[in-house]
Amino acid sequence: MAYAPHAVLYPRERLNAELYRAVGRGFEVSAGVSRLAFRQAGATNVYTVSLGKYAGNWLVGARVYKSDADTASQAMMRRFFGEHGQYVELRLGKGTTRDAIRSAADIESLDVREISAEALLARGQHGMFKLRAAAGRTSLRQGRFSLSAALGWRF
Repeated sequence: MAYAPHAVLYPRERLNAELYRAVGRGFEVSAGVSRLAFRQAGATNVYTVSLGKYAGNWLVGARVYKSDADTASQAMMRRFFGEHGQYVELRLGKGTTRDAIRSAADIESLDVREISAEALLARGQHGMFKLRAAAGRTSLRQGRFSLSAALGWRF
């Protein structure tokens, strides 16, 4: 849950909930909802369901997002290694609803086909570093590229 009283680009209010359930033989399912309230664009709901399968150090999964306006889908492969939840991941996606909605532009973006790679690396028991690179193409044949990095501390 988040609240930003003077938000312009980002949602004024954001509420997320997702339930996960292991269903046996390495499978897990989830279902969730995000409600984003923008000052000028009003509120938007994004619903999601996923199915994942663990096999050794691998997680393979698929996720579908349904917003008020559109549907999107993603497939991913994640390889866990070492301790502290470290991983590398490859993700393919298609649609207009993004996996991480941070602004009104993320909801209203053009239809995108995207590939991304992500790594979460631990530094000791508490420190972590996340790196993500993504490239894609919109329905208007415009190229997109993003690169992000984050530092974190686990308590």
